[in-house]
Amino acid sequence: MKKIITVIGIIIVACSIGVGTFAQGKSWKDLIAEYKVIHKQSRKQYNFNATRKAIDVAKEALEVAERQFGPDDPRVAESLYYLAEEYNIGIDYAQAESLYKRALAIYTKAQKKQTPAYARVLIGLGTLYSLQTKYDQALVQYRQAQETIEKLPKPNTVELAQVLEYMAITIEAEKGFAAAEPYYQRSVAVKEKVFGKVSPEVAEAITSLASQYRASNHFAESDRLYNQALAINKKIYGKKDPRVAKYLEQVASYHVNQKEYARAEPYYKEALELWEKIYGKEQSELAPHLVIQGQFYKAWGKYEQADAFFQQELAIREKTFGPNDPRLIATLERLYKLYDAQKKSPQAELYYDRLFILKEKQIKSGTVEWYDLLTEYAEFFVKRAQWAKAEEIYRRILPSYEKFADKNWAFESWVAERLGDLCNVQDKKNDAEGFYNHAVAAWEKIPPPEQETAASVEFLESLAIFYKARGKTQEAERLENRAREIRSKFKDKISTPKKDAGAMSAGSPPKSQSR
Repeated sequence: MKKIITVIGIIIVACSIGVGTFAQGKSWKDLIAEYKVIHKQSRKQYNFNATRKAIDVAKEALEVAERQFGPDDPRVAESLYYLAEEYNIGIDYAQAESLYKRALAIYTKAQKKQTPAYARVLIGLGTLYSLQTKYDQALVQYRQAQETIEKLPKPNTVELAQVLEYMAITIEAEKGFAAAEPYYQRSVAVKEKVFGKVSPEVAEAITSLASQYRASNHFAESDRLYNQALAINKKIYGKKDPRVAKYLEQVASYHVNQKEYARAEPYYKEALELWEKIYGKEQSELAPHLVIQGQFYKAWGKYEQADAFFQQELAIREKTFGPNDPRLIATLERLYKLYDAQKKSPQAELYYDRLFILKEKQIKSGTVEWYDLLTEYAEFFVKRAQWAKAEEIYRRILPSYEKFADKNWAFESWVAERLGDLCNVQDKKNDAEGFYNHAVAAWEKIPPPEQETAASVEFLESLAIFYKARGKTQEAERLENRAREIRSKFKDKISTPKKDAGAMSAGSPPKSQSR
């Protein structure tokens, strides 16, 4: 169903439509002209406000037509059709159906059944049924539209190509690509007659057909059609036009989506060569296309090639913006993730450090965002067993957070415990005990109902182990007793803590903000 909506180009918008204020004194022709401009804008930009406006204008055009021409005039039917088209994007199918049928009845009464206008209404009604997966009803309307158009003096029209394509989509949804193939092919042939074989519309139609073949595993035919469309685009725009380069990237992406990396690579290579000719090898405009290349090779698992493109992108951006500009954040993040995926910790750490510095400059210290950023940075080093670096960062967080107004005591307790763990694994027992004391004090300020969790039991029992090892029997017993009280309230058994003296606590930190 998603495929049908995508190809037909209809946006599904679930919402209600209000009636706007109508302009006064406009003629029906002026209103229709205005409607067409707004309709085109709404479809091109997926602009819901424009859709609302289009509905308002179509309603006014309908009112004017009924008042000036009478209820059975074909201009009323045309107005009904335009209004139905706006409702037929998921807004109100029932209303759209009623409007389409009223339009058909008026055209029939006016003896206008053998006209393109009548066929357009049939196509709209067929689309309505297709979107609701009422395929049999859709095909009835489409076939009637096809018969109507083919009886016209000049049957090779945009409408015929359109209805053939919609029939193909609907038939494919029910019976598969083989049954739909002739309709796709004929739709392309009609567009060739309407627009000429060398035209953007034909190139687009051929590309769409190529994608259908590719999705059906007909790779040879798919590649032939992609290359045919590419040749058309080159003839239209020239070999050094950005639209040709974009098309090459588009075709490559189709193959990547199917994990056909070897098939995609030649298209990406040709696209990059073209972008380099258009922009030059060191211009900032080239950077987004280097990213596309790098992401392609990363997805393919060819990390060296990906690295080369990401490094080239970084060099361009550093030259353009300087090494400390926040616009480098996305670039540095790509390089960090690339090395992290390869378990290359030193290189990953290099870019993560730079990334953190740039991000911290964008955030005010002592805010929720700042605590979250520093916690994430510290945990980066915890995962790599770089205890001293993680400790240094958490030592920045804790004293600042003690002054935070809207604090979450669970977060403060967690940070203090984390510091205790980090000192403990480095055999700094006195420091560890101080932080564990802080953690317990903060935990005791958590509202009692929120204390009664399995995580609290593990926290208390783990600290009890630490205090016993330090000879602090009384404090250890107090924590064990509190843990036992919480355990007794759980029906399900809570496992004994896996963490003992010298181990790191597991889990993610609580939110730093109380709400």
